[in-house]
Amino acid sequence: MKRLISISVTTILWTEGNHAWFDVWLAPGTSIEVHWGDGHVSKHHYAKNIICRPDHYYKNLKVEASYQIEFYSEDENAIVCLVDGTWEMHVDKLIVENCPGLKALTYHQLYDVDLSGCQNLEYLDIQDAAFDSTDFSLFSKLRKLMCKGSNFKTLDLSKNPGIEELGYMFCHSLTKIKLPNNSNLRLANIPEYVPLDKHSRLWLQKTIERNGGGLVDWVDPDYTSIGMMYK
Repeated sequence: MKRLISISVTTILWTEGNHAWFDVWLAPGTSIEVHWGDGHVSKHHYAKNIICRPDHYYKNLKVEASYQIEFYSEDENAIVCLVDGTWEMHVDKLIVENCPGLKALTYHQLYDVDLSGCQNLEYLDIQDAAFDSTDFSLFSKLRKLMCKGSNFKTLDLSKNPGIEELGYMFCHSLTKIKLPNNSNLRLANIPEYVPLDKHSRLWLQKTIERNGGGLVDWVDPDYTSIGMMYK
């Protein structure tokens, strides 16, 4: 079996700090194994119109402990959409190393990330990311990007003309956004408290107006409908 995704987590001594779960949309006819890092392995199979939910509680509640969660499959295209449920844990690093079939990914509160193995992403939600930069040029098919509350200083989307929706509320360090001349961006929020430079703000507004879109107070992540797009 091929390892598709690995996640380094540390349990925390508070409510649900030992609980990890994921919502996963699988491709028809595929299955996955989740190795939870403590010897436990769970197996999950595609079922029509049903979201797969791997779910695990770590038993050691007296001390914080680190684990490596790994997703395996015979088919590297098995995972189509992944939504995290490790919000009450410390997520040290997410590595998507061999997952070309992944179209939509939601993962919050990341401290480090390697997404080089999922370059066909169309939807990416990395809200509250602790790192301050990442290479979005890998994702030429990206249509929607959510990075609310993240530490990005610059969003270089110059290689992502297909992005139509952009959400970046509470990005208090963001000063620059780079868009290509042929950007399809039509929906974004531009709160006044986000310290974008004058050029970035003006270019965003002109791009959105050219595409017949508008500025909004909130860009909805809408995880369920995103996942169902790829069922």
